[in-house]
Amino acid sequence: MHLAVSEFAELYHAGGSNLSNCYDVFIELPNEILIGPLKVIEGQIEGSDVLIGMDIIGSGDFMITNNGGHTEMAFSIPSSIIIKDVLHSGGSD
Repeated sequence: MHLAVSEFAELYHAGGSNLSNCYDVFIELPNEILIGPLKVIEGQIEGSDVLIGMDIIGSGDFMITNNGGHTEMAFSIPSSIIIKDVLHSGGSD
């Protein structure tokens, strides 16, 4: 990707801090939902391309299950699950 740097910001991490590039971006989810504009900071994340924060996760439903030792994750926008209904029914058939 060839993104234009919009500004610089101090990035704090486990190894200390450093001045890092910032970009203004839109993120398109697989269900064609477009989120943004977002200000993102460039960092080095071993084994990953992007770290999604609570600003995005908090706008939808994020679920993790470990049924039979098999872990699966799901995320959807817009939010559509009422968690107390899932807890009282014993599942989300």
